[in-house]
Amino acid sequence: MSRGELKFRLGIVALSIFGALYAAAPTWIYFNLNEEQTKKVRQRADAFKEFVPQGFMESHVNLGLDLAGGIHLVLGVDLDKAIENKTNRLTQRIADRFTRDEIDVERVEQLGGDKVDHIEVVTKQPEDLEKYIKDMSKIEFEIVEKEPTRLVHRLAEEYITRLKTDAVAQAMRSIRNRVDSLGVAEPQINARGGNQIVVQLPGLEDPEAARRVLGKTAQLEFRMVLDEDTTTSEMKSKLPEGVVYCADSYQKPNGSQGQDRYLIAADRNRLVEVLSGALSGDKAAAIQEVESRSRSFLRRSCSGPLPVEDDAKLYRSYTLTRSIPLSGDHVVDAYVASDPQTGKPEVSLIFNEPGRKIFGDLTTKNVGNRFAIVLEGMVDSAPVIQTAITGGSCRITLGSMGDRNQVFREAEQLAIVLKSGALPAPITIEQDRTVGSSLGEDSIRAGRNAILGGSILVIIFMVFYYGFAGVVADVALTLNLLFILAVLGMFGATLTLPGIAGMVLTIGMAVDANVIIFERIREELRRGKTAKSALSVGYDNAMSAIVDANLTTGIAGIVLWQYGSGPIKGFAVTLVVGIMASLFTAIYVTRTIFEWRISRSQDATLSVGIDLKGGRA
Repeated sequence: MSRGELKFRLGIVALSIFGALYAAAPTWIYFNLNEEQTKKVRQRADAFKEFVPQGFMESHVNLGLDLAGGIHLVLGVDLDKAIENKTNRLTQRIADRFTRDEIDVERVEQLGGDKVDHIEVVTKQPEDLEKYIKDMSKIEFEIVEKEPTRLVHRLAEEYITRLKTDAVAQAMRSIRNRVDSLGVAEPQINARGGNQIVVQLPGLEDPEAARRVLGKTAQLEFRMVLDEDTTTSEMKSKLPEGVVYCADSYQKPNGSQGQDRYLIAADRNRLVEVLSGALSGDKAAAIQEVESRSRSFLRRSCSGPLPVEDDAKLYRSYTLTRSIPLSGDHVVDAYVASDPQTGKPEVSLIFNEPGRKIFGDLTTKNVGNRFAIVLEGMVDSAPVIQTAITGGSCRITLGSMGDRNQVFREAEQLAIVLKSGALPAPITIEQDRTVGSSLGEDSIRAGRNAILGGSILVIIFMVFYYGFAGVVADVALTLNLLFILAVLGMFGATLTLPGIAGMVLTIGMAVDANVIIFERIREELRRGKTAKSALSVGYDNAMSAIVDANLTTGIAGIVLWQYGSGPIKGFAVTLVVGIMASLFTAIYVTRTIFEWRISRSQDATLSVGIDLKGGRA
């Protein structure tokens, strides 16, 4: 190996070590916080930046439920009830359609028993039924019985599958919003088994509060957006330090000018609290998180210097009526449809009888104004009322930005939000387990002792049996653990007991690779080759066996990560990261150290410890 190549390899190793130390530093700081500081960080994620030196990342390895203590819940989503409720709403839509078209039918009803997803339509004239069949959506229904004036159809299997997926997605979104209100900085929320949602809240000290919040009904509200110009000066004067105010003009349908207000802030809860305190009487405040605008827009529209914090986000601010004329209780259904003129996806919303009247009066009086759709305190959309809507349904268009697939995904997400007010899928707590903090401390202690104990035994054996080569392997082993913590910290991964088990397994695999290499080097030294030649042949010949062993284990880890959940996924993550780190340290780092050692002398020898066949090598 030439001196230039050796210098390059040494530079790569040094740069990797420096980068790993930089990435692992926040994790080291996090694990060394005192009890009061740890409690503060777990309650408010942005609090950790107070303890990190300027210039360092804020992402760090989080502790899982089995290490930090907290609450573990398994929530069940009643998908059968979701299908029954959806069929009921579709039955109402079909009946309303016949009424709208002035077609006299004998009955439109949902069947019971084990056929709750079946709808029967009986008409007086065959042509009425034929017209209905022609116009019927083939996406939602499939026909199971047909007579001249009688039709029975059911929800299509593909549509039922999508309905179940939407029900779980809707429940997860609602749960995430509720968990945010608990102030838990490191929650784990995952779907499992098709109809279950696993919620882990590490460090939560009030499990009863979690049960109350997660068990409540989602709050979906429809409020009118007030003329914001009347409250702008009042609000700007009361904004806290660090919040940047921005404004952007837009044209209303009647030709007058309106103004969108934007705020840049890091603490969302504090921002809502301040905005609400700035208004009084019949006015309320709400915000909507939006995608970051261009820097030119921010410089043009914002007053004051732009914040440099990474966690600062852009919010649109709204002044709403304090009264709630419409709520989720008035929603019968929400689904994605296509604009008949443009073909673009839009969201159709259907209200029940009381909601129809309220919405009709509301839109008649507020043409040209906005009404806000608010889900659990956050504005999801604020469309402009284009015309009076008295038919009990409305359409929400999503503008023309983005391609069709992107707009369709946005429409689906909005439909899920709107349907949450109607609760098509009831949620029940199926499992409820509290992990005490003392158990978490014991788990941390046991895991730390396992890693230290295993590492020390391996280090002692390698030095005793392989001499200088063993010392090199131990250096690689130490760097391996450093790289694992650095990678996990960069991605904010969660460390669990199975994850610690994956790290211990990685230690053994990393040493195994060095053992294979050292034994190959011994064979070459026995044949009388020089240290440089033995080193080159030993690494080249051992490479295929090492890569094969780690590759097969890595594939197994990827499969576990893809299809596993909870502890299994935690084990798989550390295993896969550890394999990548061990390949780098056991092959690249150790060879670089040996090459540097040999390059220092023309007649350098290579010590690989005790050779049972011929003394020391």
